[in-house]
Amino acid sequence: MFTDYSDLFSSIVFQSLGLEVNDPEYQFLGSSSFAQTVKLNLADKVFFLKFSEHLEPDIFQAEAAGLAYLTEKSPLYVPRVWGKGQSGGISYMLLDFVPSGSSSKKLSKQLAEGLARQHSCSSGFFGFGYQNYIGNLPQRNEPKENWVDFYIQERLEVQLGLAMYTGHLDLDVKKAFDQLYPKLPDLFPTEPSALVHGDLWSGNVLLNDEYGPCLIDPAIHYGHREAELAFMKLFGGFDEVFYQTYFEIYPLSPGFEKRIQLYQLYPLLVHYNLFGKPYLEAALRIVQRYF
Repeated sequence: MFTDYSDLFSSIVFQSLGLEVNDPEYQFLGSSSFAQTVKLNLADKVFFLKFSEHLEPDIFQAEAAGLAYLTEKSPLYVPRVWGKGQSGGISYMLLDFVPSGSSSKKLSKQLAEGLARQHSCSSGFFGFGYQNYIGNLPQRNEPKENWVDFYIQERLEVQLGLAMYTGHLDLDVKKAFDQLYPKLPDLFPTEPSALVHGDLWSGNVLLNDEYGPCLIDPAIHYGHREAELAFMKLFGGFDEVFYQTYFEIYPLSPGFEKRIQLYQLYPLLVHYNLFGKPYLEAALRIVQRYF
């Protein structure tokens, strides 16, 4: 176990880059219940480091795999991963550092154009080839032939099951969702699956004038693109220029505004399992509108 951050960061740099660096210059950027983040300055390059004593290394491995997949498929900029693993029992991931600037109409349009092109990437199923994570919660991605089955079985039921397992969910809430499920095939439009980021709130988009919008912290899968756009509306941070540009490039089926809250049930349940009761109350209000 490391007793000094300099020793930890030197070890990570050596494992990731093969460089021996003593007393690297670093600056802590922030922390969450999941991980700490650091700006790491070497002689000729700046890196972004995420590390945690509590997370299993497969969380960062899944994140790195998601970033690599987006690099291949998405026109939007994605930071390069230089290393991932464990050092002294501490899980880490080392990436390119991307400075974030201010929003602008130009960057909003670039994000819309890039995301529309990314969403045009499809597969013959809804899901993905492996399980990943949303926050620090496992996200199951068993492929399904249609969106409704995937949304119910791989998204809503998983989060409700977790809440019931931890003893935080009333059986009446589960019954309310069960009553909603038969109605979903008539409420969602049929579309091909789309490659989605999966956790696209404003904090997971870095706005950079040099690279354009940059995607970080993905929870990728092939899902319904409307679910991505509804997720983006849940926590705000994206202006009307983005939505107007996206809708012009890749129009949605009529009635999207009426469907938004149905798509938001999943992130609300995720936040309930992570942070507590108010998110469940919001989800239940949505479900009850369909009775």
